[in-house]
Amino acid sequence: MSEPNKEPEIDIADLRRRLEKYGAEIKEGGELALDDCFEISRLWNTVLFYSALQSNEPGHTFYELVRDKALPKIVRTLEMTVSRGYSFYSQKHDFAVGGTLEPRYRYRITDPDF
Repeated sequence: MSEPNKEPEIDIADLRRRLEKYGAEIKEGGELALDDCFEISRLWNTVLFYSALQSNEPGHTFYELVRDKALPKIVRTLEMTVSRGYSFYSQKHDFAVGGTLEPRYRYRITDPDF
């Protein structure tokens, strides 16, 4: 697990690659491994935080796929409970998805022009 309050970094090209990769996996509808649940959640939290990503591809499709197909699986796999509003928290894994989040639950995009 990441250091408390440490925001992991990602560049926009890698972010887009990961959104496309995991979006395709979600679309296929298979089971999600524990590590996939963490990564998909961190990516979704990033898309939520940088809301401009929801306006174009692959962010828009990824956002909808997670919301509509993957989130129930993630909540179940990570043993999450409703936290505040449309957010979930796993006490077992000390991890959250959705809502107002600590930086450690999302990526910080490193590109200066983003």
